[in-house]
Amino acid sequence: TMNSDVQLFNVFPNWVAVNMLDLKKLNIVAKKFTKRFESNLKTSLIEGDTLLDINSMNYLNIELTKLLSHLLKNKYKIFGFDLVDLWINKYEDNYQSAHVHAGDFSFIIYYQIDKSHTVLDSPVKNLLEIGKVDKVFDMEYHLTLKQGSIIMFPSYLPHWVKPCSSGITIAGNIKMRELNE
Repeated sequence: TMNSDVQLFNVFPNWVAVNMLDLKKLNIVAKKFTKRFESNLKTSLIEGDTLLDINSMNYLNIELTKLLSHLLKNKYKIFGFDLVDLWINKYEDNYQSAHVHAGDFSFIIYYQIDKSHTVLDSPVKNLLEIGKVDKVFDMEYHLTLKQGSIIMFPSYLPHWVKPCSSGITIAGNIKMRELNE
């Protein structure tokens, strides 16, 4: 028989928020894209170009606030944040190797893409791979998001992009400025 005194706790969860956006409210105006990274991905990263028009930025800030309010609701009532990085990636038979971002939270918008090709890795994947518990704990989470989806996750969460033939994503990093209970 089961011991009814046993308690289970889920400690250190990695909360991820997903929502759908109205892509008609996001107007990309970026013009400069440079091939970067090992896969020669076309990206606006580090170009200093204006990426979205002002109405798009206003809409994006509202949507980011919504996602953060869900991620923080159990702990914080008041928060402030800065969008510290924003870039656009154009996939043409490209991929991204596993990486993390600088920031507190990061997000990806699937702007023009048939389906997401992003995979989230456990932050302790390398430790799980050397032990015997790799079959007990998930090491990867394959996203099944579609065009118009936005995902927000802790910036320390490693992620990568499987090879995909075409698509456009908008990504960014957020730094929390203020957190009050």
